[in-house]
Amino acid sequence: MKIWIKNHSKQFYILIVCYLILFINRIQSQTIYGITGGSGVGFLTEITIINGQCNVSTVGPLVDIASGLPILFHDLAICPDGTLYAQGMGLLYSIDPSNGLCTPLFPTNVFNINGLTCSPDNILYGVSNNPLPHSLIEIDPSSSSSTNLGPLNFWAGGDLVFFNDQLYCVSDDGLFIVNTGNPQSSTFVFHCGNYPALTVLPGYCNSMLASDLDGQFFQINPDTQEENLLCSPGQYMFDFTSLAEFDPATQCPFIIDLDDDNSSGADEYDFNGPVYNCNTSDGIPICDQDVKIMSDIKILSITISIEDGILDGLAEYLKFEGNVPFISVSGSGSQSITLTNTGTLPFQF
Repeated sequence: MKIWIKNHSKQFYILIVCYLILFINRIQSQTIYGITGGSGVGFLTEITIINGQCNVSTVGPLVDIASGLPILFHDLAICPDGTLYAQGMGLLYSIDPSNGLCTPLFPTNVFNINGLTCSPDNILYGVSNNPLPHSLIEIDPSSSSSTNLGPLNFWAGGDLVFFNDQLYCVSDDGLFIVNTGNPQSSTFVFHCGNYPALTVLPGYCNSMLASDLDGQFFQINPDTQEENLLCSPGQYMFDFTSLAEFDPATQCPFIIDLDDDNSSGADEYDFNGPVYNCNTSDGIPICDQDVKIMSDIKILSITISIEDGILDGLAEYLKFEGNVPFISVSGSGSQSITLTNTGTLPFQF
């Protein structure tokens, strides 16, 4: 695409302001808790990820303090109040994050839950696979109650997590957004790997953290539908969770390159336009034909305006030339142009 500015009198300066309306994720560094183990014996672990390096350390064995026996959970969730929960053998447990000791709280009316997560309102959600079909279960620790919200419209064999204010579930068929009001209307996102553990990836933009059957950790971007291997601790994770799931939103970086191949002679992301000192009927370009925008977050629209220094009123205006797939243009021929993503625009173009 190319954008031109036209004028019919004097020399002037141009200030281009791009307003990006973005979907933003939640990121901050937080400890990730996980569950490893086997043969009925589980261990609470702490996971840290720094610059792509993963470290898994054992906190202690999971022990039911009522019976004194070891216990292995297939699910794990933390709520905003810092309480760590797991469900197994028909009971909801709280777990001491400092030593792994497990306290039984109350019956959940479901023998085993597959995947567990907590909402910002301290309500737990999990998936029951006994009896079939898989159903969404809501557990309220404050009232010691559980509710079957109804069957899901997919085979929910993996974990759940709240991410960007939506409930995601990974399954054998891919990643889904779960409709808590009507689970049978849940929405397919994309085909991905088979991940028994899922949480938010602290410190990374718009990313989830997933662990596969071989104990490899992956970074998942649900918007760009990318899965990237982070590290390979080699320990199978039954589930993991982090308080990063409730961190405040932060802005992800993005790049706007006005001349991708630098053919104008400008370095990095700039564009060198021609010198303009007199009247011209053709206008002058303010970017090259190979504009590139790279983002890890979804851009809804970009507005380009002549903000200051308008000397001749309506005689100075912007004009958009050419066609770009998946972009609708409004305002060409005026002092402000808006480029709108029609919903299918790639995240790097």
